[in-house]
Amino acid sequence: MKIGICTLVLGLLLATPAWAEEVTRTFTGENGKTTTSTTTINRNPENKSGDRSTTTTYPNGKTTSTNSTYNYTNNGNGNSTYNGTVTRTNRNGKTNNYTVEGQRTRTNGTVTKSGTVTGANGKQSTYNNTRTCNGGECSFNRNTTYSDGKTREVNGTATRTGKGSYSGNATVTGRNGNTRSGSFTRTRVK
Repeated sequence: MKIGICTLVLGLLLATPAWAEEVTRTFTGENGKTTTSTTTINRNPENKSGDRSTTTTYPNGKTTSTNSTYNYTNNGNGNSTYNGTVTRTNRNGKTNNYTVEGQRTRTNGTVTKSGTVTGANGKQSTYNNTRTCNGGECSFNRNTTYSDGKTREVNGTATRTGKGSYSGNATVTGRNGNTRSGSFTRTRVK
C-alpha cells in the first residue's frame, strides 16, 4: 500500500500517542501478612491495542504472573468492547491460557467492566467489576463466577491520597466461602 508523504506526516501529527503506566498494590491482612502486586499497562490508541503484565508476590514468597494482550473498540462516551488472550502462571508454576471478551461502560463517576473468560478446556467464568468515585472517595465491587458455579467477591472503599494514589479497606470472600479483610494501598506511575 502506498501512502503519500503528506498523508503520513498528517497521520503522525494527529496520532494519539501510546502511553504506559505501572500500578503497585499492597494488601495487608488482619494477620499482618502482606501481598504485593505490580501491573504494567501499555496502550496504543492509534491501533486500539494494548498489553498488561501483573506479578503478584504472596506472604510465603510464592508468585503468580498474568500476561495479556488485547484489542478494543471505542463506542463513545468512555464505553468500549475488548477481546484478547491471557496467560497465567499459578503459585505452583503451572501455566494456563485463556481468551477474554468483555465490555467497559462509564456513567458519570461509575465504571463497570464485565465479560467472559474461556479456558483451553472450554470452561467459562464471568466477571462483573464496578467502581464508583466521587470527590476522591471510591467504592468498588469485583465479582467472579466460575464454571462450577462458585463465586469470588471483593468489596471495598478507598480514599485518594495523591495523584494516582489511594488507600482503603477491602473484604475478600473466596470460592470456599471464607472471608478475609485488610487494608491496601494503590499507587500509579505514568
